[in-house]
Amino acid sequence: MILVCVTDQKTSSRLIIAGRKLADIKQTPLKVICVRPKQAASWLASDEVEYLYNTSKQQDAEMIVLFNVDPMRATIDYIDKNKVKFIVTGIPPEAGYSAFIAGLEENFPHIPVVTVDHQGNLQKLSPVHTA
Repeated sequence: MILVCVTDQKTSSRLIIAGRKLADIKQTPLKVICVRPKQAASWLASDEVEYLYNTSKQQDAEMIVLFNVDPMRATIDYIDKNKVKFIVTGIPPEAGYSAFIAGLEENFPHIPVVTVDHQGNLQKLSPVHTA
C-alpha cells in the first residue's frame, strides 16, 4: 500500500493525487492518513476534511483520520500495523528538513519516503536527509 500523510489543508490534495499516480505505477492500494490533536474532533465537520475526503474518494483511496496528541507516534503505530510500501508526504518546509519525515525515515529505513513538491511532482528523498 501507498500511505499518503496529509495535514488539514486543502493544498494536501496534491499529495493524494500524486500518491494515486505512484499507486497506479506500483499496482498497490492507496490510503490517506491525517492525524489531528484530540481536541480537534470538531474538525471532522470542516470544509477542509470534506474536501480531502472527496479528493481521496475521487482518487479511489481510503482516508483514515486519527485523533492523537502525538501525530508522529500515531502514524508510526499505523505503519507498524499495515503493509506500507511507500510513504508520501509534502516537501519539508524548512530548507529540506522535517522532523516528521526524519522520524519516519528513522523508524522505517526500509520504506521509501517520497515527497511531493508544490507542482505535484514526486521525488524520492536522499537517505542523507536525516543526517
